Amino acid sequence: GAVSRYTEAISALCAHVPAGSMPADREMLVVLRSNGSEAFFRLGKHEDALEWAELALAVDPVHKKSLARKAKAEKTEKRRRERERLEREAQEEHMRLQERNDAIVKIQSKMRSVKQRREYFANKQKRADEQHVEILVKGREINPLKHNPKCECAKNRACHRTKSTGQQHASDYN
Repeated sequence: GAVSRYTEAISALCAHVPAGSMPADREMLVVLRSNGSEAFFRLGKHEDALEWAELALAVDPVHKKSLARKAKAEKTEKRRRERERLEREAQEEHMRLQERNDAIVKIQSKMRSVKQRREYFANKQKRADEQHVEILVKGREINPLKHNPKCECAKNRACHRTKSTGQQHASDYN
């Protein structure tokens, strides 16, 4: 492509020049580096475009096209870095929100489990209360859940059903 041709032309231009010296045709070197910068830019290699523009400006600091190409590459690179920073921040925020969401889902699951257990035991108690199973103890029928062994009137079953009457027997206070 164009970049390899510009690289070849610069190599040919500098082939007989000692290291650290400038070729006789400095203007051609600036043009080749500046055009190489544009070629890199069009390929989407903005960092390379910036580097080549700076190389051209090292030879001729006021070369207008090189200055414009450097500015264009810097601006594009700045936007790219900003976009990458924003994407990284968005990804981090997404991860924080995902962790928070996972924690909320876990808590909600535990709450459902506690609620289900609470409902289960409430229903179990309700069924036990509804069954009103009575047993025979010492020849007397009493409700085992309500019986107070200190009660002297075990013959009167109504006093042991305090839940249905809403009253407590006097012996329950002893």
